Amino acid sequence: MILHIGFPKTGSSSLQAFLCRNTTLVGINATYRYYVAKKHGVLAAPLLWIGARAQPWKHLSTMLGPREAISAVIRYLNETPDTQTIPILSHESWVNKSADLASLPKSIADLLDLEIVAYVRPQISWLQSAWWQWFAWADPLCSLEQLWPGYKPNIAWSAALERFDELPFVSKVTARLCDQSGDIVSDFMDYLEVENAPAAYRVNMSVSQTHIALYRRFQWLRRHNDGRIDAVLKSILPSGDPAPWCVSRQLAQTVVDDMRDDNLKLAARFGPATREKMLADQRWWDASAYSAHWTDT
Repeated sequence: MILHIGFPKTGSSSLQAFLCRNTTLVGINATYRYYVAKKHGVLAAPLLWIGARAQPWKHLSTMLGPREAISAVIRYLNETPDTQTIPILSHESWVNKSADLASLPKSIADLLDLEIVAYVRPQISWLQSAWWQWFAWADPLCSLEQLWPGYKPNIAWSAALERFDELPFVSKVTARLCDQSGDIVSDFMDYLEVENAPAAYRVNMSVSQTHIALYRRFQWLRRHNDGRIDAVLKSILPSGDPAPWCVSRQLAQTVVDDMRDDNLKLAARFGPATREKMLADQRWWDASAYSAHWTDT
């Protein structure tokens, strides 16, 4: 079984939309099938695609914790035997659920050969995206400088993945770099060794200044940690200037300094080519890589 566990703000919604449209994928060495576990059962094709089409954001993802989701899929497969495909489950916040996964019943854990896949991006650009997704709409509103001391453990990517390394039924934990386009679908197809995959499209792209102006004018539209209205507005008003940059020079330097050791450990998880790519990408290591966003330069 393959678990895609996030991280948030790395293109998970686009991947889930693709998987809902293409529930069965044939790789060079294996065939994969996407499932979504809900409270009242497991969704598979064709209900999965029908349900996704009905959503403004065009995708469905598992909304249970990994323990409950895996248990539900195992029960489903026992009732509808499918020994020819490898199940895929996805949730962008499971990266924080290693303890929940560790609590799997032994009767299920003994059956598992689990691969964990997680996408990562530089923390500074992640903060910029997360601000307009969640933090900007919180009540009470806190600045990123106020949030950072308590929030930084949540985006120490390597430390989070190390907690999955320790689980005996996890055979592999793979980190993948999220490129600047934010589209991870092609890379995930490479990971599965799926050739000639259908075309993908992006969903849940960052809000624009047009959307932000509407939210500020009609504050009841946008609630904290509930971006469903984003998908609706983007379908009506798809374009606009990028959201204002919100990470200050001082905070960017703090983030680089605080995350350096964890990011070096993260780089060590990659093969030589990807490690070299990450080490050469100054967005991980040097705050001045973002200097174009500061008006005093």
